[in-house]
Amino acid sequence: MSAERTINSVKSDLMRINRSSLQPGDLTVYDQANSFIDAARKAMASKDYAAAAGFAEKASALTTKLAPNAAVH
Repeated sequence: MSAERTINSVKSDLMRINRSSLQPGDLTVYDQANSFIDAARKAMASKDYAAAAGFAEKASALTTKLAPNAAVH
């Protein structure tokens, strides 16, 4: 999957999570995933596709950890 697709997929997954229902530990993971997505988008804008892919994969891994514990909108 391309970095851009991963970014869009993870952002979509994060948008479905009800942030206000997360426990403190999960809230930290959620915020970290969003930070990685922001970093991935900045890397894409700078045409640093390898960095973008790395950040997107980190965000994806964190979002996967959240999925079983998160209330969905």
